[in-house]
Amino acid sequence: MQSLGELVRIKLPLLAQHLTNISADIATDAFLCCYCTTLPSDTAMRVWDSLFLEGPKILYRVQIYLLKVHILTSSPSHPVQFNTLCYLFS
Repeated sequence: MQSLGELVRIKLPLLAQHLTNISADIATDAFLCCYCTTLPSDTAMRVWDSLFLEGPKILYRVQIYLLKVHILTSSPSHPVQFNTLCYLFS
């Protein structure tokens, strides 16, 4: 999971700093399970198709995308849950 953490440090430095401050790990069940349990099945199959076509880099791209969407759509007055974002991704 160090590679995912390093990618987050490069692409989303503010989030990486926040996670370091609260001693949180970036590894998610979604990433570890190739999104089969968190995304709707149609979307998970698209991710898997891309995984077989492009290789493991697609898993990193999807995770960074989901984190960016979460950052952009979350606000203190109207927080958005991760599962909601997974449905928005479909």
